[in-house]
Amino acid sequence: MLKVTIFPERMVKATSQVFAGLYDLRHNKELRVRRASADFPVLDPESLHEWLIPLRVQGEDGREINAVIDLIDGQDITSIPHLEWADIYFKSSLRVGTPAYASQKVVPYGLRYAVTSSHESLLDRFHFALSAGFRGRGSPHTPSTWMLRPLSQPTWLAMSRFKSTEALSKLPPTERHFESSPSSAVTPRVYYRTKLYSLEAARTPEDAEEFHKVNEMRANTIRGLRSTFGRAFVGGIRPTPFALANYPDVVMRERQSLREHLEMVKRSAICVTTHGLFGSTDWKVAEYLAASKCIVLEKLADQLPVPLKEGRQALSFTSPEECVQQCERILREPGLLTRLRQGAWTYYQQHVRPSSIVRNCLETALGRKQASNAISSG
Repeated sequence: MLKVTIFPERMVKATSQVFAGLYDLRHNKELRVRRASADFPVLDPESLHEWLIPLRVQGEDGREINAVIDLIDGQDITSIPHLEWADIYFKSSLRVGTPAYASQKVVPYGLRYAVTSSHESLLDRFHFALSAGFRGRGSPHTPSTWMLRPLSQPTWLAMSRFKSTEALSKLPPTERHFESSPSSAVTPRVYYRTKLYSLEAARTPEDAEEFHKVNEMRANTIRGLRSTFGRAFVGGIRPTPFALANYPDVVMRERQSLREHLEMVKRSAICVTTHGLFGSTDWKVAEYLAASKCIVLEKLADQLPVPLKEGRQALSFTSPEECVQQCERILREPGLLTRLRQGAWTYYQQHVRPSSIVRNCLETALGRKQASNAISSG
């Protein structure tokens, strides 16, 4: 049985898919999970990052490999000590032509979303937080004094398991809230709900330009979908003060909870998504795959271990006009609708479901070690 040692830094929504996968695989008796606060060389709090997950994987033959999973939305490697420690480095935002892509250690992670394992226990959270406290970093809501961290952080996270700290942290839904098979009934409509970025939050002129570009793409896509499909389109921009002041014609006036959003995804035949900032891949792609949707997405810039096949698992676009055309094509071709739903569901099961994506990473890591040993012995 595989053994996986986690060197906890902090548990946040962005990394929840990895921990959900580990706990699911443990439940399936495919591996053992251990948390450690020692044996990892980077102990300087300035070198830690809650969106980085260092792991040590031990195969059934005793071989060990150090792996880091980087879930940061950005092309740079933010912690060189993590890269140096790792034998293999999984990056969620990996693009051709970047320095990270040129490193032989760095490989694509895949599509991610925020999800909690139904097999995670209160004791799991307590042990994780206790180890993270000893690692030398607090949370935004607990004291950073080294004497208080080992006690305060586990207590806070344990309370979050029961949602007692709902104002501070809310656990992501479990898999069952996202999943819907291709045989489930859907309504022939297009759904796209998203947000805009306030230009006041931009720290540099470059950020402001990027915010505006993303906002315009999202707003114009919604305008095109509303104009073409009328009541067969559901969605819009979240009603923030910035959106109401600058894009009132595309604001979705009804407020919607996450659970209501996921139910709308399940009931809709077609779901649309566009890029995040600087071309990042939206978490909605993984959510749509889990719900076996006909996915129409802005052409992905990030590398995937297994690319989505055009016309099999999704249809892509590069402009609002092309998005509308792709949606029209699906609605007039029932065979394409069926194929896309089945393709999305199969891809999710093999490459996105928490247990699958983590299993794939572990197998890739051990395979890399085996290949390295074969080369050195040859």
